[in-house]
Amino acid sequence: MKVFCDGTSGADKRSLGVRSTCNVLDLEHVATELAGATGVQRGLARILNLAWPDATVRVTKDAADKSSVKFFAAIERGTRPPLSGLHDIPPDVVRYAAMDAWCTLLAHQGLQLLARREGISIKG
Repeated sequence: MKVFCDGTSGADKRSLGVRSTCNVLDLEHVATELAGATGVQRGLARILNLAWPDATVRVTKDAADKSSVKFFAAIERGTRPPLSGLHDIPPDVVRYAAMDAWCTLLAHQGLQLLARREGISIKG
């Protein structure tokens, strides 16, 4: 199962070549099922807060920090050479990716708990 927080843009899925919806779960869609539609995408930070409403901390995202997105976008555009290995990824981008993956996992787990409480079945 590949879990994304990708919304309608599909950029993450496209960059990884994911073409099927089998074994793919988008947290944006799950959040919409559980909390209703919104005019804009919620994003991972808001979904994580939705998934864990009783948490002692609230998650926010620095909207100005786009360094990891720009790093991989430059590879896709061909303005940065393709990676020859993980050692080519700067430490700050690795940290961001690790935090993003960890938060995605926590959001997925929290949404599953909420769905069970509501009697709603979500895949994953």
